[in-house]
Amino acid sequence: MYQPRAGERVWVHPTNPSESIQRAATMFGQFLTHSWQECTWDEFLNARLHDGSILVSQERPGAQPLKSAEKEVPLPASEPISFLVESEFA
Repeated sequence: MYQPRAGERVWVHPTNPSESIQRAATMFGQFLTHSWQECTWDEFLNARLHDGSILVSQERPGAQPLKSAEKEVPLPASEPISFLVESEFA
């Protein structure tokens, strides 16, 4: 099981959608959404992980990483735009 360190940015999700989970010990009235949400890991979320109230992921679940070929695709060279150089209103 993945165990985040204090201060690390992680994605969390409540295990039970009908249960409201507070975001942090000092964030009264602010709850985790029922979908994956990015949070800063702290002792409060660590306790929620160990009691089974939340799931945690290092990366956003469902996000598709780019393939190496997609990362290295060069952009097409742009041609000079002549109508901006030769203005009809000059």
